[in-house]
Amino acid sequence: MYFITGGAFNGKKRWVLTKYSYDVNDDCKWYHCYTEKNKYIMTLPYSKESTLVIEGIEKSLEEYLKNGHGTAKDFYDRYLLKLLTWEQQDEKRKLIIIGTDMTKGIVPIDKDVRHFRDELGRLYQKLVQMADDTIIVWFGLGQSLS
Repeated sequence: MYFITGGAFNGKKRWVLTKYSYDVNDDCKWYHCYTEKNKYIMTLPYSKESTLVIEGIEKSLEEYLKNGHGTAKDFYDRYLLKLLTWEQQDEKRKLIIIGTDMTKGIVPIDKDVRHFRDELGRLYQKLVQMADDTIIVWFGLGQSLS
């Protein structure tokens, strides 16, 4: 699994399209969390494509938390663990997760927003632990943390 993060509108999607152009082609399912609901993540591991890109994972976590389902760990266990298992079952498969970094800056006053930001940080820590590589993209330039 590859985890791509960085600030909003810093070129994460373009970087993935350029860096993984061979993988992100006709044999790819690009899942937009900004427009699609969490329930569809459950169907992704049964996709016929060999590459799955999940863009905007922070939006799915936010929806999950707003619906009172639990924590980032619960979200990871319920949705993302299945995708990691799917990827590991075939060496040709690739999972790319893109998430906007919202954990820096001024701590929000609103309790719910603060809770979301804390849980997002926990989710990103888990993704970094599990990733084959983590890339931070700033202004279109990617830097590996490995």
